[in-house]
Amino acid sequence: MKHLLDLSHRAKVQVVVVPRSAGLHAGLNGAFVLATLPTSRRAGYVDDQLQGRVVTDGGDLDRLEVSWEIVSGLALPVQPSRDLLQKAINDHD
Repeated sequence: MKHLLDLSHRAKVQVVVVPRSAGLHAGLNGAFVLATLPTSRRAGYVDDQLQGRVVTDGGDLDRLEVSWEIVSGLALPVQPSRDLLQKAINDHD
């Protein structure tokens, strides 16, 4: 968490946290990455407990984008996210 907090102060990095109070949401289904490639093609990467896979199907990418929008909408803004990280660090020490 200290590393995330340090990274959050870099100019091109935003660390935002979805608080537990958000309850169940699409982001709990597992880690994923969305990317727009230099050719403007989209790609994704989905990771689960057994393996990861690259996603290039348009419909699957659309679903991942909806999941990202849901997660983004639930996340705290940058400074409250930093404050929550700092509180968790302080509580753990």
